[in-house]
Amino acid sequence: LHAHGTMFTAGLDLADVAPRVSAGDSITGGARIDPWGLYAERCPKPIVVAVHGKCLTLGIELALASEIVVADQTATFAQIEVSRGIFPFGGATIRMMQAGGYQNAMRWLLTGDEFGVEEARHLGLVQEIVAPGQALERAVEIAQRIAAQAPLGVAATLKSARLAQRDSEAAASTIYDDVRALMSSDDAKAAVVAFVNRQTPVFTGR
Repeated sequence: LHAHGTMFTAGLDLADVAPRVSAGDSITGGARIDPWGLYAERCPKPIVVAVHGKCLTLGIELALASEIVVADQTATFAQIEVSRGIFPFGGATIRMMQAGGYQNAMRWLLTGDEFGVEEARHLGLVQEIVAPGQALERAVEIAQRIAAQAPLGVAATLKSARLAQRDSEAAASTIYDDVRALMSSDDAKAAVVAFVNRQTPVFTGR
């Protein structure tokens, strides 16, 4: 996920969004996939985000709803809803706290202050910082690395981790059954053979 132009996003258009929210309309416009993972189904595939320039409000929440964020050194962030008479409604009050801790999240959620890319990494919002203009290239490299892994293993990892965000005990209770099911997959069998023979496995997603 990336943006064209001089910035990642200036955030929500309050003049457009406010009437729809007040009327109880869907913030996702009725789409089946909810990019923030709060109001409808989450994207079933891993999302790698490339950020440059300003990243405000719902843009931060898109990043928090992803799996990996790469930002270049020009990136700046601000969760400014409190200065608009509302509060973050795309998941920041949940995920920023999970990523960086309660007080660290409150420092930015309650003030609306802008923070830089190093602070974003400290918060757990950003995983890698790159030179200006290099975020998309690096994000694609990481996405390709993920795509080279066993599809069933990636999907199971994503399922377990996302469940753990909501309920860690529930996630723990499914781990053994899920991995036992994967052990009988063609991909897992191919990986064992490749390991024994010191080869690179070829995965089929079965």
